[in-house]
Amino acid sequence: MKITPKEIHDVAGDLSSKKATGARNENFGNILKEAMDASSAAGNRASVVPPLDGISRIALEKADQGDRAATVERINRFMNILESYQNQMEDSTVTLKQVSPLVSKMEEETQNLIPVLDTLPEGDNLKDVLNRLLVASTVEVIKFNRGDYV
Repeated sequence: MKITPKEIHDVAGDLSSKKATGARNENFGNILKEAMDASSAAGNRASVVPPLDGISRIALEKADQGDRAATVERINRFMNILESYQNQMEDSTVTLKQVSPLVSKMEEETQNLIPVLDTLPEGDNLKDVLNRLLVASTVEVIKFNRGDYV
C-alpha cells in the first residue's frame, strides 16, 4: 500500500480539527464507527456514469527526456532542501524560529511537486523516490507545525 502526501495531510487535518473542537477524549471505537457509518452511507448511493458521447479523445503523450531531466533536477533541489532541514535540526545552535522559513519552503515545494508525481508513470523508480520524499516532507512539516520539536 502506497501512502501519498495528500492522504497524510488529510489525516493530520482531520486530527487537528477534532482536537480544536474538544474531541480529544474520543476513543478509537467511536472514530472507527463514524468512519464506517460515513463509508457505508456513501456506498449506498448509486453512482451514475456520465455519457461518453460528447467527450473527444485526448492524446496522451509520454514526457520526453527533456521533461524527465527537468523533473530529476526539481527532485534534486527538493532533496537539497530536505538535507538542509536535517542539518539545521541537528544543529543545537539553530533555533526553531530560524528553521521555520525552511519548513515553509518544504511545504511549498511539496505542494508544487505533487502534480509532478501524478504525471510519472506507474512502476517508474523516479515516482517511487518522489513519493517517498513527499511523504517524508509532509510528515516533517506536520510534526514541526504541531510542535513536536518544542
